Amino acid sequence: MTLEALIALSRDGFIAGPGESESDFEKRVAYCKNLHTELETSTTEETIEAHTITKRWFDITPTWVPCVFSNHQLSLWHGGCAWIFQKDDKTPTGAFLQLRKTFKKNKMFLGIYRRNEFIAHELCHVGRMMFQEPRFEEVIAYQSASSSFQRFFGPLIRSSFEAILFTLILMMIVLIDVMILMTGSFAFYQQLMWLKLLPFGLVFLALLRLVWTQFKFQRCRQKLKEVLSSDEKISAVIFRLTDNEIDQFGSMTPGEIRGHAENAAIHELRWKQISVYFLDIKPNSH
Repeated sequence: MTLEALIALSRDGFIAGPGESESDFEKRVAYCKNLHTELETSTTEETIEAHTITKRWFDITPTWVPCVFSNHQLSLWHGGCAWIFQKDDKTPTGAFLQLRKTFKKNKMFLGIYRRNEFIAHELCHVGRMMFQEPRFEEVIAYQSASSSFQRFFGPLIRSSFEAILFTLILMMIVLIDVMILMTGSFAFYQQLMWLKLLPFGLVFLALLRLVWTQFKFQRCRQKLKEVLSSDEKISAVIFRLTDNEIDQFGSMTPGEIRGHAENAAIHELRWKQISVYFLDIKPNSH
């Protein structure tokens, strides 16, 4: 594939995954571009309105992503999600968006989620569908939020498992309290008081992890500022990095970062796409 073709696909939201071969990448692109037909969906105005945000933060405008409006299997507080799937072992990875029905008519959900920012967040995950990088995934996705509070604290929980664990612990504590009140066994109350510290302990540990992760992320951004010419390029490059690369760049000199980019572009398809930001190629040159 030519560099121009890779750049065009990159800006259409097709980011080669770490170690993904050119043949596998081409198969995935062809498969994803046909998903509208297979899923009998179409590009919606709601997803298109989010492209202003995805263009700014990730340099992608993924017009190919199918979108369905359905509340099926969504929790009461979920505005939707990005489904990343494989039909079978021989089928390339694909993705589509599921949005709550209210987003079809309303631009807000629960007074918290703005439709365009929510969609941009999920499109980030779609663009990084071949990445298995849990530490910085949500930090990157939350860059699309307009609120600085959301950008910092949004990635506090990294997975649904963590949210479920926290909820189960709270429910267990409430259940124990109810049982004590019903049975009058207050002698056990003091023995079980330590359980009430568990939720606070989990939140405290999550906050420590978040602060450290944000520190590493911002340190990478600061280093890239010494190499790249604009904040938009910095955001676009970080969007395409692995967890280890974000860690490493935070400790590298500008010369080492540029040398890594030049060397990696020789060997890896993903870095050929990233190299455009280091080569100062103009957005419309392809």
